[in-house]
Amino acid sequence: MPTLLDQLELVLQLLQQTCVFLVIAWLLAQTPLAAPLLQLQPGWRRLWACAAVFTGFCLLGTWLGLPVNDSLANIRAIGAVLGGWLGGPVVGLGVGLAGGLHRYSLGGPTALACMVATAITGLLAGLAHALLRAQGREAWLWRPMLVGLAAMLAEALQMGLILLLTQPRDTAWAVVRAVAAPMLLANSLGAAAFMRMLLDRQAMAERLRQAVAVRAQQQLLAQAEIRLLHAQVNPHFLFNALNTLAAVIRQNPPRARELVQHLADWFRSNLKRPQEDATLQEEFAHVRAYLEIEQARFGQRLQLELALPEALSHVRLPAFSLQPLVENAIKHGCSQRLEDGVLRLWADAEGAWVRVHVQDNAGLYRAPAPGHEGLGLSLVHKRLQARFGNTAGLSVRCEPLQHTCVTLTLPLP
Repeated sequence: MPTLLDQLELVLQLLQQTCVFLVIAWLLAQTPLAAPLLQLQPGWRRLWACAAVFTGFCLLGTWLGLPVNDSLANIRAIGAVLGGWLGGPVVGLGVGLAGGLHRYSLGGPTALACMVATAITGLLAGLAHALLRAQGREAWLWRPMLVGLAAMLAEALQMGLILLLTQPRDTAWAVVRAVAAPMLLANSLGAAAFMRMLLDRQAMAERLRQAVAVRAQQQLLAQAEIRLLHAQVNPHFLFNALNTLAAVIRQNPPRARELVQHLADWFRSNLKRPQEDATLQEEFAHVRAYLEIEQARFGQRLQLELALPEALSHVRLPAFSLQPLVENAIKHGCSQRLEDGVLRLWADAEGAWVRVHVQDNAGLYRAPAPGHEGLGLSLVHKRLQARFGNTAGLSVRCEPLQHTCVTLTLPLP
Protein backbone atom coordinates (compact mmCIF):
# COMPACT_ATOMS: atom_id res chain seq x y z
CA MET A 1 0.00 0.00 0.00
CA PRO A 2 1.67 3.28 -1.10
CA THR A 3 2.14 5.86 1.63
CA LEU A 4 1.06 9.48 1.35
CA LEU A 5 4.71 10.44 0.98
CA ASP A 6 5.11 8.00 -1.93
CA GLN A 7 2.05 9.48 -3.62
CA LEU A 8 3.33 13.03 -3.14
CA GLU A 9 6.73 12.15 -4.55
CA LEU A 10 5.14 10.57 -7.62
CA VAL A 11 2.90 13.62 -8.10
CA LEU A 12 5.94 15.91 -8.03
CA GLN A 13 7.82 13.71 -10.51
CA LEU A 14 4.88 13.65 -12.91
CA LEU A 15 4.44 17.41 -12.60
CA GLN A 16 8.10 17.76 -13.52
CA GLN A 17 7.42 15.78 -16.69
CA THR A 18 4.38 17.98 -17.30
CA CYS A 19 6.60 21.07 -17.05
CA VAL A 20 8.73 19.66 -19.87
CA PHE A 21 5.59 19.30 -21.98
CA LEU A 22 4.47 22.85 -21.21
CA VAL A 23 7.84 24.34 -22.04
CA ILE A 24 7.80 22.53 -25.39
CA ALA A 25 4.17 23.55 -25.94
CA TRP A 26 4.97 27.20 -25.36
CA LEU A 27 7.97 27.09 -27.68
CA LEU A 28 5.89 25.28 -30.29
CA ALA A 29 3.18 27.94 -30.01
CA GLN A 30 5.68 30.61 -31.08
CA THR A 31 6.52 28.87 -34.35
CA PRO A 32 4.56 28.40 -37.60
CA LEU A 33 4.13 24.74 -36.65
CA ALA A 34 1.38 25.78 -34.23
CA ALA A 35 -0.71 27.74 -36.74
CA PRO A 36 -2.87 24.77 -37.87
CA LEU A 37 -3.67 23.92 -34.23
CA LEU A 38 -5.21 27.34 -33.57
CA GLN A 39 -8.19 26.97 -35.91
CA LEU A 40 -10.98 24.49 -36.50
CA GLN A 41 -11.39 24.87 -40.25
CA PRO A 42 -11.38 21.48 -42.04
CA GLY A 43 -8.45 20.50 -44.19
CA TRP A 44 -5.91 17.71 -44.51
CA ARG A 45 -3.03 20.02 -43.67
CA ARG A 46 -4.53 20.78 -40.27
CA LEU A 47 -5.42 17.14 -39.60
CA TRP A 48 -1.93 15.96 -40.41
CA ALA A 49 -0.45 18.68 -38.21
CA CYS A 50 -2.68 17.69 -35.28
CA ALA A 51 -1.88 14.01 -35.78
CA ALA A 52 1.89 14.60 -35.95
CA VAL A 53 2.11 17.00 -33.01
CA PHE A 54 -0.08 15.10 -30.59
CA THR A 55 1.27 11.68 -31.56
CA GLY A 56 4.68 13.06 -30.66
CA PHE A 57 3.40 14.22 -27.26
CA CYS A 58 1.65 10.89 -26.72
CA LEU A 59 4.79 8.86 -27.44
CA LEU A 60 6.95 11.17 -25.37
CA GLY A 61 4.57 10.87 -22.43
CA THR A 62 5.09 7.12 -22.42
CA TRP A 63 8.81 7.23 -23.06
CA LEU A 64 9.36 9.52 -20.09
CA GLY A 65 7.16 7.34 -17.87
CA LEU A 66 8.20 6.47 -14.34
CA PRO A 67 8.36 2.74 -13.44
CA VAL A 68 5.86 1.85 -10.70
CA ASN A 69 4.95 -1.76 -9.77
CA ASP A 70 5.90 -3.17 -13.21
CA SER A 71 3.88 -0.42 -14.88
CA LEU A 72 4.49 3.19 -15.96
CA ALA A 73 3.16 6.35 -14.37
CA ASN A 74 2.94 8.73 -17.31
CA ILE A 75 1.26 11.72 -18.97
CA ARG A 76 0.45 9.99 -22.26
CA ALA A 77 -3.23 10.94 -21.99
CA ILE A 78 -2.44 14.61 -22.67
CA GLY A 79 -1.48 13.81 -26.25
CA ALA A 80 -4.33 11.34 -26.84
CA VAL A 81 -7.02 13.65 -25.43
CA LEU A 82 -5.83 16.79 -27.22
CA GLY A 83 -5.35 14.89 -30.48
CA GLY A 84 -9.02 13.89 -30.55
CA TRP A 85 -10.28 17.07 -28.90
CA LEU A 86 -8.77 19.33 -31.56
CA GLY A 87 -8.50 16.93 -34.49
CA GLY A 88 -11.73 14.93 -34.41
CA PRO A 89 -12.46 11.17 -34.34
CA VAL A 90 -10.08 10.08 -37.11
CA VAL A 91 -7.12 11.98 -35.69
CA GLY A 92 -8.02 11.00 -32.14
CA LEU A 93 -8.19 7.32 -33.01
CA GLY A 94 -4.93 7.51 -34.96
CA VAL A 95 -3.09 9.26 -32.14
CA GLY A 96 -4.59 6.85 -29.59
CA LEU A 97 -3.62 3.78 -31.59
CA ALA A 98 -0.07 5.04 -32.13
CA GLY A 99 0.35 5.85 -28.45
CA GLY A 100 -1.33 2.61 -27.37
CA LEU A 101 0.76 0.37 -29.61
CA HIS A 102 3.90 2.10 -28.43
CA ARG A 103 2.92 1.44 -24.82
CA TYR A 104 2.02 -2.19 -25.63
CA SER A 105 5.46 -2.72 -27.21
CA LEU A 106 7.08 -1.92 -23.86
CA GLY A 107 5.34 -4.87 -22.22
CA GLY A 108 4.31 -5.39 -18.63
CA PRO A 109 1.14 -6.71 -16.97
CA THR A 110 -0.83 -3.52 -17.73
CA ALA A 111 0.32 -3.15 -21.36
CA LEU A 112 -2.91 -4.45 -22.92
CA ALA A 113 -5.17 -2.34 -20.71
CA CYS A 114 -3.10 0.78 -21.36
CA MET A 115 -3.14 0.21 -25.11
CA VAL A 116 -6.91 -0.21 -25.21
CA ALA A 117 -7.45 2.76 -22.90
CA THR A 118 -5.28 5.09 -24.99
CA ALA A 119 -7.02 4.15 -28.23
CA ILE A 120 -10.47 4.57 -26.67
CA THR A 121 -9.41 7.89 -25.10
CA GLY A 122 -8.40 9.35 -28.46
CA LEU A 123 -11.59 8.12 -30.11
CA LEU A 124 -13.90 9.42 -27.36
CA ALA A 125 -12.17 12.80 -27.35
CA GLY A 126 -12.65 12.93 -31.12
CA LEU A 127 -16.34 12.04 -30.79
CA ALA A 128 -16.71 14.83 -28.22
CA HIS A 129 -15.15 17.17 -30.78
CA ALA A 130 -17.64 16.10 -33.44
CA LEU A 131 -20.61 16.35 -31.06
CA LEU A 132 -19.76 19.85 -29.86
CA ARG A 133 -19.27 21.06 -33.42
CA ALA A 134 -22.54 19.50 -34.55
CA GLN A 135 -24.32 21.38 -31.75
CA GLY A 136 -22.68 24.67 -32.71
CA ARG A 137 -20.61 24.78 -29.52
CA GLU A 138 -17.13 25.09 -31.04
CA ALA A 139 -16.20 27.62 -28.37
CA TRP A 140 -16.43 24.85 -25.76
CA LEU A 141 -13.51 23.09 -27.43
CA TRP A 142 -11.23 25.93 -26.30
CA ARG A 143 -12.18 25.79 -22.62
CA PRO A 144 -9.16 24.67 -20.57
CA MET A 145 -11.26 23.41 -17.68
CA LEU A 146 -13.32 21.22 -20.00
CA VAL A 147 -10.19 19.77 -21.60
CA GLY A 148 -8.76 19.11 -18.13
CA LEU A 149 -11.96 17.30 -17.16
CA ALA A 150 -11.74 15.18 -20.33
CA ALA A 151 -8.17 14.18 -19.45
CA MET A 152 -9.24 13.29 -15.92
CA LEU A 153 -12.06 11.09 -17.25
CA ALA A 154 -9.59 9.48 -19.67
CA GLU A 155 -7.33 8.52 -16.77
CA ALA A 156 -10.30 7.22 -14.79
CA LEU A 157 -11.20 5.05 -17.80
CA GLN A 158 -7.66 3.72 -17.93
CA MET A 159 -7.70 2.80 -14.25
CA GLY A 160 -10.98 0.93 -14.77
CA LEU A 161 -9.58 -1.00 -17.73
CA ILE A 162 -6.47 -1.89 -15.77
CA LEU A 163 -8.67 -3.42 -13.07
CA LEU A 164 -10.76 -5.21 -15.69
CA LEU A 165 -8.05 -6.58 -18.01
CA THR A 166 -4.92 -7.00 -15.90
CA GLN A 167 -4.05 -10.32 -14.30
CA PRO A 168 -3.42 -11.13 -11.52
CA ARG A 169 -5.93 -8.90 -9.71
CA ASP A 170 -3.50 -8.12 -6.92
CA THR A 171 -1.11 -6.56 -9.42
CA ALA A 172 -3.92 -4.51 -10.96
CA TRP A 173 -5.02 -3.14 -7.59
CA ALA A 174 -1.42 -2.38 -6.60
CA VAL A 175 -0.85 -0.38 -9.79
CA VAL A 176 -4.11 1.56 -9.49
CA ARG A 177 -3.54 2.41 -5.84
CA ALA A 178 -0.05 3.68 -6.63
CA VAL A 179 -0.64 5.74 -9.79
CA ALA A 180 -4.32 6.70 -10.01
CA ALA A 181 -4.29 9.95 -8.02
CA PRO A 182 -0.95 11.27 -9.37
CA MET A 183 -1.88 10.54 -12.99
CA LEU A 184 -5.37 12.02 -12.66
CA LEU A 185 -3.87 15.23 -11.32
CA ALA A 186 -0.88 15.55 -13.67
CA ASN A 187 -2.75 14.72 -16.89
CA SER A 188 -5.72 16.98 -16.17
CA LEU A 189 -3.53 19.94 -15.18
CA GLY A 190 -1.23 19.39 -18.16
CA ALA A 191 -4.06 19.23 -20.70
CA ALA A 192 -5.72 22.36 -19.29
CA ALA A 193 -2.44 24.29 -19.26
CA PHE A 194 -1.65 23.22 -22.84
CA MET A 195 -5.02 24.56 -23.97
CA ARG A 196 -4.44 27.79 -22.04
CA MET A 197 -1.21 28.32 -23.97
CA LEU A 198 -2.96 27.79 -27.29
CA LEU A 199 -5.61 30.34 -26.26
CA ASP A 200 -2.91 32.85 -25.36
CA ARG A 201 -1.32 32.32 -28.76
CA GLN A 202 -4.71 32.85 -30.40
CA ALA A 203 -5.23 36.06 -28.45
CA MET A 204 -1.81 37.36 -29.43
CA ALA A 205 -2.47 36.61 -33.09
CA GLU A 206 -5.86 38.33 -32.91
CA ARG A 207 -4.36 41.43 -31.29
CA LEU A 208 -1.76 41.57 -34.04
CA ARG A 209 -4.45 41.31 -36.74
CA GLN A 210 -6.39 44.15 -35.13
CA ALA A 211 -3.27 46.28 -35.02
CA VAL A 212 -2.71 45.67 -38.72
CA ALA A 213 -6.22 46.92 -39.43
CA VAL A 214 -5.99 50.22 -37.53
CA ARG A 215 -2.38 51.41 -37.71
CA ALA A 216 -0.47 53.10 -40.46
CA GLN A 217 1.78 51.00 -42.68
CA GLN A 218 4.96 52.55 -41.35
CA GLN A 219 4.02 51.84 -37.76
CA LEU A 220 2.99 48.32 -38.64
CA LEU A 221 6.35 47.59 -40.22
CA ALA A 222 8.29 48.80 -37.19
CA GLN A 223 6.12 46.89 -34.73
CA ALA A 224 6.19 43.75 -36.83
CA GLU A 225 9.99 43.82 -36.74
CA ILE A 226 10.00 44.15 -32.96
CA ARG A 227 7.42 41.40 -32.49
CA LEU A 228 9.29 39.14 -34.86
CA LEU A 229 12.51 39.60 -32.92
CA HIS A 230 10.81 39.08 -29.55
CA ALA A 231 8.88 35.99 -30.64
CA GLN A 232 11.52 34.49 -32.92
CA VAL A 233 12.08 30.90 -31.83
CA ASN A 234 14.29 28.66 -33.89
CA PRO A 235 12.39 25.36 -34.30
CA HIS A 236 15.77 23.59 -34.21
CA PHE A 237 16.29 24.90 -30.66
CA LEU A 238 12.91 23.47 -29.65
CA PHE A 239 13.76 20.00 -30.90
CA ASN A 240 17.37 20.18 -29.71
CA ALA A 241 16.14 21.12 -26.22
CA LEU A 242 13.70 18.20 -26.31
CA ASN A 243 16.37 15.75 -27.43
CA THR A 244 18.77 17.03 -24.78
CA LEU A 245 16.20 16.61 -22.01
CA ALA A 246 15.25 13.16 -23.28
CA ALA A 247 18.90 12.09 -23.22
CA VAL A 248 19.64 13.51 -19.78
CA ILE A 249 16.44 12.76 -17.87
CA ARG A 250 17.06 9.01 -17.50
CA GLN A 251 20.80 9.20 -16.91
CA ASN A 252 20.95 12.23 -14.62
CA PRO A 253 17.55 13.30 -13.21
CA PRO A 254 19.00 16.12 -11.03
CA ARG A 255 20.69 17.63 -14.09
CA ALA A 256 17.44 17.21 -16.06
CA ARG A 257 15.59 19.18 -13.39
CA GLU A 258 18.18 21.94 -13.71
CA LEU A 259 17.71 22.03 -17.48
CA VAL A 260 13.92 22.21 -17.09
CA GLN A 261 14.42 25.16 -14.75
CA HIS A 262 16.72 26.89 -17.26
CA LEU A 263 14.14 26.36 -20.01
CA ALA A 264 11.44 27.74 -17.72
CA ASP A 265 13.62 30.77 -16.95
CA TRP A 266 14.24 31.29 -20.65
CA PHE A 267 10.63 31.35 -21.74
CA ARG A 268 9.50 33.18 -18.57
CA SER A 269 11.72 36.08 -19.57
CA ASN A 270 9.97 36.10 -22.96
CA LEU A 271 6.59 36.24 -21.24
CA LYS A 272 7.47 38.82 -18.59
CA ARG A 273 9.39 41.27 -20.75
CA PRO A 274 6.90 42.49 -23.35
CA GLN A 275 8.27 46.04 -23.09
CA GLU A 276 10.85 47.18 -25.61
CA ASP A 277 13.64 47.88 -23.10
CA ALA A 278 15.73 45.68 -20.83
CA THR A 279 18.84 46.10 -18.75
CA LEU A 280 22.11 44.41 -19.63
CA GLN A 281 21.73 42.32 -16.49
CA GLU A 282 18.35 41.02 -17.73
CA GLU A 283 19.76 40.37 -21.19
CA PHE A 284 22.70 38.40 -19.77
CA ALA A 285 20.37 36.35 -17.55
CA HIS A 286 18.11 35.57 -20.52
CA VAL A 287 21.04 34.45 -22.66
CA ARG A 288 22.61 32.47 -19.81
CA ALA A 289 19.48 30.29 -19.52
CA TYR A 290 19.63 29.61 -23.27
CA LEU A 291 23.34 28.79 -23.10
CA GLU A 292 22.83 26.28 -20.28
CA ILE A 293 20.63 24.23 -22.61
CA GLU A 294 23.10 24.52 -25.47
CA GLN A 295 26.02 23.56 -23.24
CA ALA A 296 24.12 20.47 -22.07
CA ARG A 297 23.64 19.55 -25.73
CA PHE A 298 27.26 20.06 -26.79
CA GLY A 299 28.88 18.98 -23.51
CA GLN A 300 32.61 19.63 -23.33
CA ARG A 301 32.61 20.78 -26.96
CA LEU A 302 31.20 24.16 -25.89
CA GLN A 303 33.00 26.34 -23.35
CA LEU A 304 31.38 29.55 -22.09
CA GLU A 305 32.94 32.73 -20.75
CA LEU A 306 30.51 35.45 -19.60
CA ALA A 307 31.48 38.70 -17.89
CA LEU A 308 29.32 41.72 -17.07
CA PRO A 309 30.82 44.50 -14.93
CA GLU A 310 28.52 45.58 -12.12
CA ALA A 311 28.80 49.21 -13.23
CA LEU A 312 27.20 48.36 -16.58
CA SER A 313 24.44 46.05 -15.36
CA HIS A 314 21.85 48.89 -15.29
CA VAL A 315 22.47 50.05 -18.89
CA ARG A 316 19.29 49.79 -20.92
CA LEU A 317 18.98 48.61 -24.51
CA PRO A 318 16.26 47.16 -26.78
CA ALA A 319 15.08 43.87 -25.28
CA PHE A 320 16.21 40.58 -26.84
CA SER A 321 19.20 42.18 -28.55
CA LEU A 322 21.76 39.59 -27.43
CA GLN A 323 19.86 36.37 -28.19
CA PRO A 324 20.30 36.52 -32.01
CA LEU A 325 24.01 37.30 -31.63
CA VAL A 326 24.60 34.32 -29.35
CA GLU A 327 22.51 31.98 -31.52
CA ASN A 328 24.53 32.95 -34.60
CA ALA A 329 27.82 32.49 -32.79
CA ILE A 330 26.89 28.91 -31.85
CA LYS A 331 25.11 27.92 -35.04
CA HIS A 332 27.61 29.39 -37.54
CA GLY A 333 30.70 29.34 -35.35
CA CYS A 334 31.26 27.02 -32.39
CA SER A 335 29.13 24.14 -33.67
CA GLN A 336 31.08 24.02 -36.94
CA ARG A 337 34.41 23.26 -35.28
CA LEU A 338 35.82 19.77 -34.95
CA GLU A 339 37.64 20.85 -31.80
CA ASP A 340 36.10 22.48 -28.74
CA GLY A 341 34.19 25.69 -29.30
CA VAL A 342 34.57 28.70 -27.03
CA LEU A 343 31.91 31.40 -26.82
CA ARG A 344 32.78 34.62 -25.00
CA LEU A 345 30.22 37.25 -24.01
CA TRP A 346 31.39 40.37 -22.21
CA ALA A 347 30.69 44.08 -21.87
CA ASP A 348 33.00 47.06 -21.40
CA ALA A 349 32.90 50.84 -21.57
CA GLU A 350 35.09 53.12 -23.65
CA GLY A 351 34.58 56.83 -23.29
CA ALA A 352 30.92 57.63 -23.83
CA TRP A 353 30.11 54.23 -25.29
CA VAL A 354 29.15 50.82 -23.99
CA ARG A 355 30.16 47.83 -26.04
CA VAL A 356 28.89 44.26 -25.73
CA HIS A 357 30.97 41.62 -27.51
CA VAL A 358 29.95 38.12 -28.64
CA GLN A 359 32.94 36.13 -29.89
CA ASP A 360 33.40 32.58 -31.13
CA ASN A 361 36.68 30.82 -31.84
CA ALA A 362 35.75 29.58 -35.33
CA GLY A 363 36.42 32.59 -37.55
CA LEU A 364 34.02 31.42 -40.27
CA TYR A 365 32.13 34.68 -40.83
CA ARG A 366 31.61 35.81 -44.40
CA ALA A 367 30.09 39.18 -45.19
CA PRO A 368 26.60 38.66 -46.67
CA ALA A 369 25.63 40.03 -50.04
CA PRO A 370 23.58 43.25 -49.95
CA GLY A 371 19.96 42.47 -49.14
CA HIS A 372 20.80 39.04 -47.73
CA GLU A 373 21.74 39.99 -44.19
CA GLY A 374 20.49 37.68 -41.46
CA LEU A 375 17.04 38.68 -40.22
CA GLY A 376 17.90 38.61 -36.51
CA LEU A 377 21.13 40.63 -36.79
CA SER A 378 19.55 43.08 -39.21
CA LEU A 379 16.64 43.77 -36.84
CA VAL A 380 18.97 44.25 -33.87
CA HIS A 381 21.07 46.73 -35.86
CA LYS A 382 18.02 48.68 -37.06
CA ARG A 383 16.51 48.87 -33.57
CA LEU A 384 19.75 50.13 -32.05
CA GLN A 385 20.08 52.83 -34.67
CA ALA A 386 16.42 53.81 -34.40
CA ARG A 387 16.84 54.19 -30.65
CA PHE A 388 20.33 55.71 -30.32
CA GLY A 389 21.18 57.11 -33.76
CA ASN A 390 23.42 56.01 -36.60
CA THR A 391 26.54 55.86 -34.43
CA ALA A 392 25.05 52.90 -32.55
CA GLY A 393 24.54 49.42 -33.97
CA LEU A 394 26.43 46.25 -34.76
CA SER A 395 29.91 45.71 -36.18
CA VAL A 396 31.70 42.48 -37.08
CA ARG A 397 35.41 41.67 -36.93
CA CYS A 398 36.66 38.35 -38.22
CA GLU A 399 40.09 36.76 -38.12
CA PRO A 400 39.63 33.81 -40.53
CA LEU A 401 39.79 30.44 -38.76
CA GLN A 402 40.65 32.21 -35.49
CA HIS A 403 37.61 34.09 -34.21
CA THR A 404 34.58 36.17 -35.14
CA CYS A 405 33.52 38.99 -32.83
CA VAL A 406 30.20 40.82 -33.16
CA THR A 407 30.14 44.06 -31.17
CA LEU A 408 26.99 45.87 -30.10
CA THR A 409 27.61 49.59 -29.50
CA LEU A 410 25.31 52.01 -27.64
CA PRO A 411 25.82 55.25 -25.72
CA LEU A 412 26.65 55.20 -22.02
CA PRO A 413 23.79 56.81 -20.08
